[in-house]
Amino acid sequence: MCAKFVLNCRKFDSSKDALFRLHWLPVKPRITFKFLTYMHNCSIENAPTYLTELLTEKHIGRSGLRSTVQESFILYDVPFNKKSTFSDRGFMTAGPKLWNYLPSSVKRSMSLDVFKKNPKTYYFS
Repeated sequence: MCAKFVLNCRKFDSSKDALFRLHWLPVKPRITFKFLTYMHNCSIENAPTYLTELLTEKHIGRSGLRSTVQESFILYDVPFNKKSTFSDRGFMTAGPKLWNYLPSSVKRSMSLDVFKKNPKTYYFS
């Protein structure tokens, strides 16, 4: 593995420890991190039009009691797919699923640099 090569580890050392020391994500969380980065760019309208055209927003504003802080955040509609093999892996379906599952504290970050730090700490904890 590359992380073990970069750190000059031995053959039988743990690759998870090497990834953790370098603050690198494993493959699956790295893929979801990339999806979430694209979704964040779509939510702040910084993404190309071919990506934003694939998504349908549903705005949910929380305005209840006076004591609650009013916050509004964007959720996306997840399209229904009959086949769960190839179509569930596409950006149109997987992106909104991951974005809607993300905690609102991570979604609130406005700049891309701040947003990139939040999911990594969410996944490392």
